[in-house]
Amino acid sequence: MKTLLLKKTLGQDGFSLLELLLVVAVGAVLLLAGLGAYRLVTQNNAQNDAIRLLNILKQQTQKAYQGDGTYGNADLVPTLISLRAFPAGVLSGNTPRHPFGGDIEIEGNGDTFTITFNNMERAACIAIGQAFNSNTDPDFVQLSIGAAPGGAIGGTDGIITIGELTGAGACPTGNNETGMHWEFF
Repeated sequence: MKTLLLKKTLGQDGFSLLELLLVVAVGAVLLLAGLGAYRLVTQNNAQNDAIRLLNILKQQTQKAYQGDGTYGNADLVPTLISLRAFPAGVLSGNTPRHPFGGDIEIEGNGDTFTITFNNMERAACIAIGQAFNSNTDPDFVQLSIGAAPGGAIGGTDGIITIGELTGAGACPTGNNETGMHWEFF
């Protein structure tokens, strides 16, 4: 009887070290894949939120100045704040921020106005850069990318392509961040 018990304890069933390492490795691969998918979904949500925010700001600015005939030549943010034109969660104090964390500026240019999203990453710049064009939005004038509004992207047809967004003078390469300036009527 004693030998039978001894054999049972020595021959216990369980996992070997190799099997445990394999389970941990498979778990790590699944975790990394899940984190990658989460990051992709989060980035896509931020891009969609930014496009939605641009549309809201464009409409609210047009609504606020519809009877004036001009947008003036000034910072429109204080007026839009006083009219409560910014969606909830966009304002950080008196500074509006876009979903990628940069500041938003809205400037009147006489008959047009410019909405600027500062500190845009390359991937977001490329994805959001095609959100407006002259075929889909009759109020769209131009998109310029850089430190200040300037040279338009989109050529004479007003349609912005991936090639134009990734070309020289467009969305920055590497970790550089830039401003995107949309001009509307």
